[in-house]
Amino acid sequence: MTGPGYVWIIYDWFDKLWWLEKDNTIDCTVMEMDVAISSATILTIGVFPFSSEEGPTISGLTPQELQSQLTLTPEASLTSYSPYGYDAAWLIALMLNKSVEVLKEKVFSNGKKRQLENFTYQDGEMAQMFLDLMNEIEFDGASGYVTFKNGDRLGDLVISQMQGNSTRRIALYSTRNERLKWINNITWNGGSIPSDHTEIIRLRHGIGWRLYTTMCVLAGIGFILACFFWGFNIKFRKHGIVKMSSPNLNSIIIIGSTLGYLSVIVGGLNGSFLFLETSLTSCQLA
Repeated sequence: MTGPGYVWIIYDWFDKLWWLEKDNTIDCTVMEMDVAISSATILTIGVFPFSSEEGPTISGLTPQELQSQLTLTPEASLTSYSPYGYDAAWLIALMLNKSVEVLKEKVFSNGKKRQLENFTYQDGEMAQMFLDLMNEIEFDGASGYVTFKNGDRLGDLVISQMQGNSTRRIALYSTRNERLKWINNITWNGGSIPSDHTEIIRLRHGIGWRLYTTMCVLAGIGFILACFFWGFNIKFRKHGIVKMSSPNLNSIIIIGSTLGYLSVIVGGLNGSFLFLETSLTSCQLA
């Protein structure tokens, strides 16, 4: 599955130059992996580390200011998921703060009210309440606009392409708006876009017109002879010799023969000579 005809779509959580690292769990050598990576088109799908928006987040700091502060913090070890952890902390705080007002009025299935300190991991009702509240929360975070649908984060994805030993951003996809924004063009190895499906080519097979003409001529001669013998059989059916050969049986045989000759002509008419609808009709008649 390597070469210009293949496209790999992988997540971008692998280390840089991951294919050049020796892995004893696979049979491929480092050289084979390098050839495979360089010959195929590799697309990666990942998440934004820090949002590129310049406006302030819910904390009052812009994503760039927050990144600078975390970079200067000795205890902080920044990864691509650091802003998501930061936004998750804000999300939990906002959700718990919102749940305080809800719990003041909410009556659970046992007919009683509950407080936050009454929550347990076995409490499915409160867990569902937290999930519903989380779906209602929206804010600008360090990783971008934060909103949820059925518990799933609707954020932006980055589509990149591995070109040599570097990665180039190709497009941005917003799961919230379901919009794809192209930044750069994809460089297709081999110079053309690989097919994303098995191409099916439908061809009509039929006999050549020379063979069909020859068989029609022979079938026509046979049809004419059959008609001649049929007329002969009818006219001389009371003649002794013809009468001994059973004229009625002769007529049945001749009729069958004429139909056989006609089927050669009709059955030979296929898609090479007729339109598809006409070809289907003639096939049913034959």
